[in-house]
Amino acid sequence: MGLRPHVKSFLESIPSDDSASIPSVVELRHNQKSRSVPLDQRPPVWKVEDILVPENGWKIPIRIYTPNMHHKLPLLLYFHGGGFSIGSLESHDLICRRLANELGWKIIAVDYRLAPENPFPSGVEDCYAVTQWCSTNAPLLDINSSMIAVAGDSSGGNFATVVSMMARDRGTPPIYKQVLICPNTEYYQSHIPTKYESYMECGSKYLTTDRGISQFWTWYMPNINEAHHPYASPMDAQDLSNLPPALILTAEYDPLRDEGETYARRLHESGVSVRSIRYEGTIHGFLGLFADEEEGQQAYSAITHFLKRSQ
Repeated sequence: MGLRPHVKSFLESIPSDDSASIPSVVELRHNQKSRSVPLDQRPPVWKVEDILVPENGWKIPIRIYTPNMHHKLPLLLYFHGGGFSIGSLESHDLICRRLANELGWKIIAVDYRLAPENPFPSGVEDCYAVTQWCSTNAPLLDINSSMIAVAGDSSGGNFATVVSMMARDRGTPPIYKQVLICPNTEYYQSHIPTKYESYMECGSKYLTTDRGISQFWTWYMPNINEAHHPYASPMDAQDLSNLPPALILTAEYDPLRDEGETYARRLHESGVSVRSIRYEGTIHGFLGLFADEEEGQQAYSAITHFLKRSQ
């Protein structure tokens, strides 16, 4: 269908040079922080609180969004995207607020450790540790321990499905469902030929580039020998059976499009209930960039329907 008009206008408003050097991780974090929406302009949620989860001498910051006064709400753990290297509780605060209000579930965002300072598996182990802590402390959190779901966008989508694998492999906690939004599912380096056409079709000019994705993987995965570990690259897992039902959302003009859809097929072939939806005419990150446009509204509606419907 071509780019949606608002997506085209957005891309035209951003100066881009695909041949320019990739910014440092410090620059990327600074640029993202500078785009934060002031607190008084964010949608209100009944209760928002920040706490620390203890884990082996390390304390993991989390933000808890409680949408109402009801007891034993279902819980959605949200793992932010950012190429394993950028992102924070602030960067995805708007998404979590909207999910809390639309779902009526408790949302917990996890401020996991970032690469390159903390490479694989630090970040995803933090996400698993918080998921386990939430299950163990369900009475304290006043949540329904039988309805703990996980979600994430981009690298956070990678973490959501890997946490589901960890929970299966380690026996706890039970994960109700998983939502993967434009997920990374396979290790990628731009100098190595890839089977995914979306990298060739969408690897430049659409904000998220193949060179950028390659750099993020380099920061996250400095030990090349671990690159195809299933907890890093879930597409490389031999066994994807017995994972929770999945919703996978992809964007037409996203280099990650094909690997997200291929992962959906792999899950289906492994006997996992999965629904995959491609949003035409839009780009990576659309859930945050275009929340109030048609594709954003449809995506939030799809997430809400998927999580609220019975198994």
